[in-house]
Amino acid sequence: MDLTLPAVDAGIPSDLLTRRPDLAIAEAQLQAADANLAQARAAWLPSVSLGLNAGASTANLASLANPVETLGWSITLAQNLFDGGTRDAQTAISESRRRALAEDYRGAILAALQETDDALDRLQTSQRREALQRTVSERAERTLELTDLRYRAGSDELLTLLDAQRTLFQTRDQLVQLRLARLQATVDLYKAIGGGWQQKDE
Repeated sequence: MDLTLPAVDAGIPSDLLTRRPDLAIAEAQLQAADANLAQARAAWLPSVSLGLNAGASTANLASLANPVETLGWSITLAQNLFDGGTRDAQTAISESRRRALAEDYRGAILAALQETDDALDRLQTSQRREALQRTVSERAERTLELTDLRYRAGSDELLTLLDAQRTLFQTRDQLVQLRLARLQATVDLYKAIGGGWQQKDE
């Protein structure tokens, strides 16, 4: 039984690599680091609440313009700006982690691209070798047919016929091995891009 595989060419969309589990994890970690860095930077912007201390009823709101009224403004800083450098340290740690994760993500992308390129190269090589071996096997089969005809006609010896049979069996065995190599190369390529894909009709 011959397995039919989908056609594979060099035009593989690079965005397919984002389906790889290792890239998905690296991207999620980088996004989390971005959020942590934004939070650390936001800590430098103190939350300021403007509270209205009322000593009169709402009906007297017009008296707010009068500085001698019992109404007064109070500004409450929800965070202390002088924390001994804690926010500096937290921001530096977040920035350092973000840079490290960005470098990890970059490395993961480069590794994925290299793996995909290598897998595609192996697949194309195996396809060419299989095609060449199929031609060799077809020629060996034709040689056996002619040798068998000559043997039946008494022109060739039995040993010549047996040699032709052995040659055909060897070429077919090599063809099977190369077909298996092509199947494995296809699987490796699918793994490298995080799964299969479908070519869109133009």
